[in-house]
Amino acid sequence: MTEAHTDTDHAATDETDPDATNTDVGTFPAVGTAVDQLLDTMRTERADDLDWRGGKAFSLVYNADDPELERLQHDVAEMFLHENALNPFRYRTLLHMEGDIVAWASNLFGAPEGAGSISSGGTRSGVASRGSRLVPRKTYTPKSRPPKVRL
Repeated sequence: MTEAHTDTDHAATDETDPDATNTDVGTFPAVGTAVDQLLDTMRTERADDLDWRGGKAFSLVYNADDPELERLQHDVAEMFLHENALNPFRYRTLLHMEGDIVAWASNLFGAPEGAGSISSGGTRSGVASRGSRLVPRKTYTPKSRPPKVRL
């Protein structure tokens, strides 16, 4: 359970002050926080987060230790920040990239052409993984057992 942020030097003193920050987590702020102040607050709070670049983070965070790759990731993320990957048919570039990734993974794992899809997690991933259980294995023999879904 997280604790409420009670940093008094960020407390709103005047509801009409656009630079004031409301720290009462139970109340929605009457006014927004200035962008620079919000970013400064996030940077300050982030200072105590785990240093994933140090190589000791265990959780879906991987550091390739490649500055050029990291720059590419930032640029691509910024480029597609507002596109919705959940509906790639409206964003053809995302659909094309998804197709490339699925084709590469299918080839890597010896899956038939056209097999696979991408999901970012959540309900759709759970349903898709269970649905894939219904697809027969390409190399199924009586001596091998079909895969099992384990929850």
